[in-house]
Amino acid sequence: MPALPRTERLALLLGVVVVGLGASCYLPLPSPALALHLPGISSVVTVTLTPVRQVSLVVLVLVAALMDGLVRDDPRLARAGLARTAPYWILPAVEVLVAFSRFEGLSSPRQQMAGLAVTALVVGVTVVAQMKSLEPGDRWFWLARPGLNVLTYALALALFYGAETLPLRSLVAIPLISLVSIPLAMELLRSSRWTTRRTWGWAALVGVMMGEVAWALAPGVLPPRVASLVLLATFYCLTGVLQQHLWGAAQRRVALEFAALAAAALVVLLRAGA
Repeated sequence: MPALPRTERLALLLGVVVVGLGASCYLPLPSPALALHLPGISSVVTVTLTPVRQVSLVVLVLVAALMDGLVRDDPRLARAGLARTAPYWILPAVEVLVAFSRFEGLSSPRQQMAGLAVTALVVGVTVVAQMKSLEPGDRWFWLARPGLNVLTYALALALFYGAETLPLRSLVAIPLISLVSIPLAMELLRSSRWTTRRTWGWAALVGVMMGEVAWALAPGVLPPRVASLVLLATFYCLTGVLQQHLWGAAQRRVALEFAALAAAALVVLLRAGA
């Protein structure tokens, strides 16, 4: 059976997201509750698997498989391993998770239709931008790569804020922020010019450093809004310096620019949290 053309793969991916998202609120699925015994917590933490959450997991697997097929359509990545193609799943997967978490709160059919349209548009534009960012020689690379950077930082801010506002913040915020920082950093650092092992190593280093910053903020030194902005400023500086280093453009001037930006951002944010 011949492989589907790239445009048909993209249409299938968007169809899976839209159908799964639209049907998730209407499927008569049971809602089992998982009881979790977390270390250091005497009470039991209960997580309910609503139909929306169950469908979102299935859609995530399908999106990952379809994204993998789209990426492998490029001859340079046709025989690449999962470590090379997995970074391209990150942004669509995060967008799908955000869409499902928001869609559950939409009540009217008009709101739901608008939510489906916005989700399809955002995911579609993201996937096309990722295809155009495969190689710096692409004529649209100059637009696709900065756009993906902005989107990644926006999603990072949303995830950091979500982690800082969770119940048991002091327990779960540190590992959660550290873990989500690794794939987001990988999206910012990935390139066909660098080895996969090297890039994953730098992304893991960013995750460790973000976990340390989250640990410093864990006792609730700052309000969640300000803490998430401090985390974003840190994440931006770390990944920005690494990008410049990997591109061979790291100079003392670049490092000073990022350091000055970080210092200015921290002063403003700390005053806002005072």
